[in-house]
Amino acid sequence: MNYKNISFNNANLHFIKTDRFKTFVIEVVFKFPVKADDLPKYNFLSWLLSESSLKYNSKRKMAIKLEDLYKSSYNVSSIRTGNNLNFTFSIESINPKFIDDKNHLNNIIDFLFEVILHPNIKKKAFDQKNFNIVKNYMKIDIESVKENPNRTAFENALKKMDDQSISSHSSLGTIEELENITPSMLYELYERMLHTSYVDIFVIGDIDEKKVLKNNEVITRLFNLVNDDKRKDCIQPVSNFVNNKEVNKPKYYEETSNYLQSQLVMLYNTVNLTKKEQDVALLLFNYIFGSGGLNSKLYSSVREQHGYCYQINSSYYKFDNILRVSSSLKKENAKHAIELINRSLKEMQDGNFTEDELKDAKQNMILAINYNKNNINSLLSNVESQILHDGISIEEKIETVATVSKEDIIKVANKIKENTNYLLCEE
Repeated sequence: MNYKNISFNNANLHFIKTDRFKTFVIEVVFKFPVKADDLPKYNFLSWLLSESSLKYNSKRKMAIKLEDLYKSSYNVSSIRTGNNLNFTFSIESINPKFIDDKNHLNNIIDFLFEVILHPNIKKKAFDQKNFNIVKNYMKIDIESVKENPNRTAFENALKKMDDQSISSHSSLGTIEELENITPSMLYELYERMLHTSYVDIFVIGDIDEKKVLKNNEVITRLFNLVNDDKRKDCIQPVSNFVNNKEVNKPKYYEETSNYLQSQLVMLYNTVNLTKKEQDVALLLFNYIFGSGGLNSKLYSSVREQHGYCYQINSSYYKFDNILRVSSSLKKENAKHAIELINRSLKEMQDGNFTEDELKDAKQNMILAINYNKNNINSLLSNVESQILHDGISIEEKIETVATVSKEDIIKVANKIKENTNYLLCEE
């Protein structure tokens, strides 16, 4: 894999050349600091921009065009990374070398910039028909959260932890927030993003950058996007990491629901982690502690030995500095489960785990890393993580995994501090 970067005004063009795949991917990423109240609006905007454009003004016309482009896939996403938002336009298509169409690469690039720069806008507002279609989709999504007890409990726990933190705000938002969004509001949001965000354009696959750059139409479109007068004052992205407040004494909350099972969510702060701990050591810790399925300490202790829960696992949210433990159980078992979970954490902090457990975690992590190398989007995601989020390369990650010791795991375990315990009870 070869990497090359070309810098423009407030933007970068990244070429990742590899002949491992029969497809190629182009992504255009707008990165900028985001306010919590704007998260549902950007989510709405991403749906709108994936449904239609001015030229392809319905989902059907968009689908027909993508079919004509050799069944290419197009996607728009709005993903919060801590304090920043990555708003991404992505298209994947077959490598031109496998088809008899000399214009295929240019056609893909033309389509992508067409839908980015010419959305379905009339009189400084998004088309009302498509707006209403997406609004109905979002209503269904928001209502569906209520049918997911684990997700509901997690969102409630985050609000109890700190309702002012961006970590506690859902990108879906509420029905009330949705009703306040208008087509003209989304147009203003789109214009702001287009003209004040830093832009990174990624091209991955067996594509010659010279063929991209020598196309005058592509260069014109690119420069129009990143060098117009409105883009002179781009907003610098802030630190990705959210500093969620810590507590001296863990908080406990209990609320009643109509679910058949109770849902326990325990939130921990991860404090003052080093880069090695963020990217590798805490992931290894988490595998041993709670994400390793039947092999994890939590599963063994809370479910197998004591039978207190139906399921249990842990998850690490790097940019929110949060470790989450989730479990489905009976209300009467919740207090005992909390004690056992914290006891399992204390065992990790005291080094009460084996070298074999650490070896198993390392093997699992390297297996996952190598598996992702065989997927073009996963490979691109890793490169984007290095560039946009100060991550580490696949090779560096594998090398770092080998250097992590039992003492490193103990050290990172002691940087995990209990914050909020939330129980969503069955009636």
